Amino acid sequence: MLPLIYKLQKYLNLISAKTSVDLFDYSYKSQKKILDSFRDPSSLTERSYFQYKCQMFGQSSFIKVIQNFSALIILVYYLIKPFEKFIPRDLNKSGNNAVFLRDGINIDVIPVSLQKQYGEISEYPIKGKIYLCNDDKKFIIKNLIKYWCSPFFSLKCLAKLARYSKIIHNCYPSAIITHNEYSFTCSFLTDYCHYYGVKHINIMHGEKLFNIRDSFVKYDSFYVWDQYYAKLLVDLRADKKQFKIDKPSSLELDVNKCNTCLFEYTYYLGNENKNELLNIRENLLKTKTALDKICIRYHPRYCDEKQINNIFKEFKIENPHETTLAVSLSKTKYVVSLYSTVLYQAYEIGKKIIIDDVTNREKYKKLKNLQYIMINRPHRLLSEFIND
Repeated sequence: MLPLIYKLQKYLNLISAKTSVDLFDYSYKSQKKILDSFRDPSSLTERSYFQYKCQMFGQSSFIKVIQNFSALIILVYYLIKPFEKFIPRDLNKSGNNAVFLRDGINIDVIPVSLQKQYGEISEYPIKGKIYLCNDDKKFIIKNLIKYWCSPFFSLKCLAKLARYSKIIHNCYPSAIITHNEYSFTCSFLTDYCHYYGVKHINIMHGEKLFNIRDSFVKYDSFYVWDQYYAKLLVDLRADKKQFKIDKPSSLELDVNKCNTCLFEYTYYLGNENKNELLNIRENLLKTKTALDKICIRYHPRYCDEKQINNIFKEFKIENPHETTLAVSLSKTKYVVSLYSTVLYQAYEIGKKIIIDDVTNREKYKKLKNLQYIMINRPHRLLSEFIND
């Protein structure tokens, strides 16, 4: 039975990754119409369920059937499976400590004020075995029985709860810090944290557009970089009382790392496809700038290094694993991208910004509609620098 469960889990994760909706697929108007179709949520679990329903819009009925059928088998398995017994949580052991679920994110994304609030913040990996105690199973049944017709939703909630359970019963935190607002399980997990007297805190770690993937979220505290983002998320029907405005040290970059400005342009890549990468190359060539004055910095997680080296072989290519962002920004005059957290980071330290309006014109047009913050901040357009 166990090998089958693991295969089904792997299969489900693969389906979810392959069928996720691109953030440019829906306009503000169409997403707002979906959001307005929901009543005000009556509980934290219902907030999660509404977020799940929003994320399922656009998903094919066939994929939903596969997801729910597979999830039902796994869900039943975990609810009847006996796990190792936990020592009951002793609330007297809880101090002023927090656990950070980093999942590949550095601790410098946590605002300094939050780091000072807790005497100790320990980093905890997301992966690992999951455990459920009997109290957890009771909590799951009580809160998820209403959603029995959505096994995929319930399974995801169970899986995330099991990881939180392991942390709560082993680390005795007074708070769990995460960066997971895009997960429809987040509000449900806030309720679970309250069950054990633990605060659930979320931190912003990347750029935001108007995207119903992030709808209805609720934490005890949600730290964002700017009031603009709080308003954006409230428009997505997130609870408005949770937001705190604070910037992490990751935005306070020291760009005095290089005395000489080596590049006219550095293009910061994201998750572009091959055709978009080829268009970027052609557009940069049209600037008539010396090739040794153009740098390409690829994304450490989303880009194929081999493909980047092949397409942009005429230019200087910057490896993000070898050159820090602060050093990278210090070496360039203009910071170029379509849509990237780096543009906001560059704006915060006073660098000159160029938004790419020519590589994918449709995506650029949608940025304003989707309330991209940098459209409303000082910038120039790549089209201004192209000489046909």
